[in-house]
Formats: sequence, structure tokens, C-alpha cells
Amino acid sequence: MQKEIANKPAVMAAQRTLLEHRYNLTPKLDPQAKMPRGKPLVVGPTARLPQNLTWERLAAMPAEEIKTRDIFPYPSLPHPLQSNGGQVFPPMQIQMFPRLQRFDVDFDLPEAFLLNSLQQFFFRAGPSWATSPAVKSSPSTTITGGSKIF
Repeated sequence: MQKEIANKPAVMAAQRTLLEHRYNLTPKLDPQAKMPRGKPLVVGPTARLPQNLTWERLAAMPAEEIKTRDIFPYPSLPHPLQSNGGQVFPPMQIQMFPRLQRFDVDFDLPEAFLLNSLQQFFFRAGPSWATSPAVKSSPSTTITGGSKIF
């Protein structure tokens, strides 16, 4: 544990370097577009393309070529400390639940790119949604044996 605590600054610096290499982490905020609770929406591509590649050229390429050349602009993000793994929570969630704070890594994505409320992470069916005719007639609203979910 002491080794992981001591290595935390280096681990986070390496993750930041990777993110800065792949993405433009300076958010471009749309003054008109807002998230549901008023937080400005980040717009525009954030990925950094390889030299001599434009978004137009990338859009014109067949999917197989993008895959073969390994130039998809949004590859999977590695965990900051892959050897340990585990979930890493954003600061807004740690403020609500301090027990989620990790000693070995911090959350690595800039705040501007996150949703403005944790409530948006969770599926909640409101009364108007659950009672709509489309949902009532959908086969997905029943489970094996015919029991109604809603």
C-alpha cells in the first residue's frame, strides 16, 4: 500500500500524458447548449488525429481501413492503474461518499467533460414514461413467466 501511495503522482502524470496525447483537454463550451441543470455543454471533437489526417479524410474512409490502420480517434481508455483495476470515481461523487476515495489513483477526466449531476447516471422511470402505451405494449416490459416489470 505504501508503494502505491508513493507511486500515485507518477501514475497520474503518466495517465495525464496519455490523455493529453490522445485528446485536446481544453473544453470548447457552447454558450447556448446546456446540460439539464445548466452546465455548459462541451462541443466539437476532442480527439487528436494523427498527422496528415483530417476529420474529412477520416469520415471518407471505410470502417475496415480505419480498423486496419488503427486510427479510430476514440480508443478505449485504459485504467490509470491497470494492475490494480477497480472503479475510480469523479470528485463530485467522492464529496457525497468520501469512502469512495482511493489512495492509489484519482479520477483522470477533466470536470468539464462530465455530466453535471450524478442523477443522470441512473435510469429512473417516471410515471409518464412507465405508463406510456409504447412501454406497456413492449415485450421488454415483461420478464420470463409474464410478470410485469412496471
